[in-house]
Amino acid sequence: LLLATAAHSQAVSPDPQRQSLGSLNSVGEVFVNESRAPSELTIFSGDVVRTGETGTAILTTSGNSSFQISHQSQVVFTGDPYYFAELKLGTIFVKSLGGTGGAVVRAGNFVVVPTNRNEQTTATIERMADGSFLVTCLAGNVGVISRREAPGLFLQAGQSARISPKNELVALEKPTLAPI
Repeated sequence: LLLATAAHSQAVSPDPQRQSLGSLNSVGEVFVNESRAPSELTIFSGDVVRTGETGTAILTTSGNSSFQISHQSQVVFTGDPYYFAELKLGTIFVKSLGGTGGAVVRAGNFVVVPTNRNEQTTATIERMADGSFLVTCLAGNVGVISRREAPGLFLQAGQSARISPKNELVALEKPTLAPI
C-alpha cells in the first residue's frame, strides 16, 4: 500500500527533456498546468502552479529552497538558467537555506536572489493589482537585480522595494513609529 501511494503522488514528465524541480505539497484549490493537483506531486521545469481562493502550495527543492505560493497566485517554474520561478500573479514566499541557484524568482524585468550563500534568506514577493511588485526581505539579504541594464538594489532584513508597472525599482522607507 505504501508503494502504491508513493507512486500515485509522483508525476512523470511527458517530455524527457523536462527536469524534475522538486516536490509540491498542496491544500485546497491548486492546479498544475490547469489540472487539479493531488496533495503531493513532482514539479517539472515549465510547470505552471495556480492557486484558487482556498488553495496554498509549497514547493520544496533538493537545493535547500522552498517556495510557498499563497491563495489566488500563479507561478511558472521555468527551469531557466537565470531564474527558477516567475511570479505572474499573487504572492510567493521564498526561503533559501544556503546557496543562491535555486531560489531566484523573476518579478517583471528583475530577479530576486539571495546574496549570501552561508545564511538563511527569506523574502516575500507580491504582485499588486496595478502590475507592480512589492519585494520584502524578511531574513538575510537579497538582491533585486535588473535583467536589463537598470540599476538594482540590495535589501537587508526588514527592507522593501517596489518594482513599478514600468519596471522602475524604488527602495521603500522603513515605517517610523509615532511616539505614544
